[in-house]
Amino acid sequence: MKSKAIKNRSILVYTFSLIVLLGIISQNKTTKFYGIMLFPYFALITAQNIYLLLTESERLKSYLQKLFIVMLALVIGFGLFFSFQIILTGKKDWVSRHQAVASHMKQNSRVLVPMNFIFNEIDNYEIVALNLARMIISNRGEEFDKEIVCNMADEFNTEYIVIDEKYRKLLDCQPGDTTCLEHNQFKYLGSEYEYDIYRRDTTLIE
Repeated sequence: MKSKAIKNRSILVYTFSLIVLLGIISQNKTTKFYGIMLFPYFALITAQNIYLLLTESERLKSYLQKLFIVMLALVIGFGLFFSFQIILTGKKDWVSRHQAVASHMKQNSRVLVPMNFIFNEIDNYEIVALNLARMIISNRGEEFDKEIVCNMADEFNTEYIVIDEKYRKLLDCQPGDTTCLEHNQFKYLGSEYEYDIYRRDTTLIE
């Protein structure tokens, strides 16, 4: 067993040395020039370690335990990282934002809006999600463009259309263009935060 370990260590040292030396003399070469010389050693090392894991239960158990600990640490680490990132940089006052948008729209009206508008407003409006409209348009084999979105709003008989930065990009709306969705009966009504609000022309007369 000791001689086998020494042999395995020798192969690792040789392979590492080969990588370093080839890297030095082949500075501007791509992998195809020297990779073929390394692949057999990589395959040999991989095969030897798989064989050891399969034939030595204790080694396999130890390996799996270490792998589990590493994976658990990674999951916890990434979870904490993204949680702190959201807390520190991604926190938004959605209630105030949605209330500002809602101040332009009559309550209980049917609206075509981004899905996150349901937060704190689901009881105040008949919400048709733009995600749903996008799926229907895609299933019909149509392009998700400005005119099709307004046609979909007509089909659902919505009084308002609200788009955010995500949908402005999807609809190829230019920054500051408030006429982006002025198709059919819809006219620009106003903007709040990242949202643009459009309303049917027939409701513009108070």
